[in-house]
Amino acid sequence: MHYVLDSWLEVNYPNVKWCRYSDDGILHCRTGKEVNQMLKIIAERFEGCGLKMHSKKSKIVYCKDEIRKKDYPDTEFEFLGYGFRRRRARNHKQGRNFSGFNPAISKSSKSSVYAEIRSWKLIRRTSSKLEDIADDINPILRGWLEYYGKYYITELYPIFSHINRLLVKWLMRKCIKFRKHRVRECKAIAKVAETNPDMFIHCNIGVKGVVA
Repeated sequence: MHYVLDSWLEVNYPNVKWCRYSDDGILHCRTGKEVNQMLKIIAERFEGCGLKMHSKKSKIVYCKDEIRKKDYPDTEFEFLGYGFRRRRARNHKQGRNFSGFNPAISKSSKSSVYAEIRSWKLIRRTSSKLEDIADDINPILRGWLEYYGKYYITELYPIFSHINRLLVKWLMRKCIKFRKHRVRECKAIAKVAETNPDMFIHCNIGVKGVVA
C-alpha cells in the first residue's frame, strides 16, 4: 500500500490531504468535483496494480458542520474506532456553541466495549473482593480512556455509569450470598470505596458512585 497509494499520492497529488492505517484510508478533498475525480483516479490506480477498492467501504462523505450545511446521503464515517460526524462543540474563547465535524468513540466500538463488559460477568464474582475486581478491569478502563477519551470523553460516561450499576448489583448479590454477614460485608465494602476513591480509574473523570 505504501507504493500503491502513499508514495504515489505524495508525488502526483501533493495538495490532497490523506491518512492511512493498514488497508483503511481517508482522503480529504476541497470540492465535490475534486473528490469525484480522485475516487475515479484511485480506483484506476488500484486496478492497474492488481487491487480493487472495497465496494461498500469506499464512499464519499460530506463533512457537514456549521459552515458546510448542504444535504448529502452520507455525512458520517468510522475510522480506527472513531465515528466522525457533526457534533456540538464550544468555543470557550468566544463563549458560544457551534457545530463541528469531529471524532468520538464510534457506535461499533461502543458495541464492542459493552460486549467486553458483559464478558467480565461482574455480578457473578461474589467471591471476589472489590480490590480484585479493580485490579482486573482497571488496565482495560485505562486503555479505553487513553484511546477513546482523547475526543469527546463525555461519550464514555454512559459506559462507565453502566459499570457502576453493575458494581452496585454485584454488591447487592454478594450481600445476599453472605446473608449471615450482610451488614458486616456492606460496611466493609463501603469503607474500602470511601477510603480508596481512586480505586477505579474511571472515577477520576467525574463518573462517581462506584458503590452505594
